[in-house]
Amino acid sequence: MLAPGEQNLQQILQMVNGVIWAGGGDINPERYNGNRHESVSRVDDERDDFELNLAHKILKTATPVLGICRGAQLLTVATGGTLVEHIPDSYDGKVAHAGRRGGVTKHAVQLLPGSRLADIFSESVFPVVSKHHQGLRQITSDWLVTARAADDVVEAIEHKRHPWCCAVQWHPELAPEDKLQERLFKAFVDATIKK
Repeated sequence: MLAPGEQNLQQILQMVNGVIWAGGGDINPERYNGNRHESVSRVDDERDDFELNLAHKILKTATPVLGICRGAQLLTVATGGTLVEHIPDSYDGKVAHAGRRGGVTKHAVQLLPGSRLADIFSESVFPVVSKHHQGLRQITSDWLVTARAADDVVEAIEHKRHPWCCAVQWHPELAPEDKLQERLFKAFVDATIKK
């Protein structure tokens, strides 16, 4: 577990075989010239500083990276992208990306054929556990969009030049019995062993 406030990022990079950026509070909209929507919550500037600085450094290495929910948003912002502050305000509401009171829900995602994630999952459409009110808006040319929900919300991205960097908006860790989601973690672990 890497705690915000750690100063020696180079030492961290030498110690880890891979990094998972997990979910959590919203990234401060000031980081991507966004708007402070009333739904933005649990902003932690110290965490934002630490994780954005580490992301800038790790993307210059071959260290495998997996972003989950906030992790996908963090990697987007770290590379100059922007976020949708509140999905219900920007999309038609046909797909619920979070349950009541911010709880979990399920919806389908469709993967881009030929992508790393399509190879990992070996399926093109499948249900995922979802729990996010924000999403990816502008994605830089560093990334390939590899999954979308039926309402066109971006659900996964892969870095075009990094050897193993994938990020998903859904929560595979909240589906421990789902053998399909288990494949994502296995692929990540396999990549860290090969590093």
